[in-house]
Amino acid sequence: MASEINLLRQKNARLMVENTEFKAKYNVKNVKRDSENAELKAKVIKLE
Repeated sequence: MASEINLLRQKNARLMVENTEFKAKYNVKNVKRDSENAELKAKVIKLE
């Protein structure tokens, strides 16, 4: 029983790391997209 709990804790720790890595990657993509959107909006304002 205790070994099963330890295995589940280890799996949970691995999944938490994976989730953190995914969130970091996703956040970088959002920041890049937001930056590109701001640049495009500025260009549109210039053209108007």
